[in-house]
Amino acid sequence: MPESQFAIVDRALKGQATAEDLSLVQANFERWVQLDFAGDEALALAYSVNALADACATDWAALSERHRSAHIWLFTLLCPDKSRVDQAALAYLSWIDHDLARSAEIVLELRGD
Repeated sequence: MPESQFAIVDRALKGQATAEDLSLVQANFERWVQLDFAGDEALALAYSVNALADACATDWAALSERHRSAHIWLFTLLCPDKSRVDQAALAYLSWIDHDLARSAEIVLELRGD
């Protein structure tokens, strides 16, 4: 059974991912956009932004553009199922312990931003 995208991304956030892991994350992301959104990355991002904004409620508006961008990037790397993106956004909040600012800073640091 292949390893889940979540497990690989989680390992990457902890600084434990291999180059092979990162290649697999990218390939899975591209496959997700192709299969769930007919190759339309803008549509995939729109679904993700809307789901995150709804899940975070007023906290989303309080985030800086940089922090929102970090969360969108990370959330889309998880390749949430299009039909369950709202539930995935709620699970994402639990995964980051509802600490939007701290988790965004971790992502920005890992990306070198």
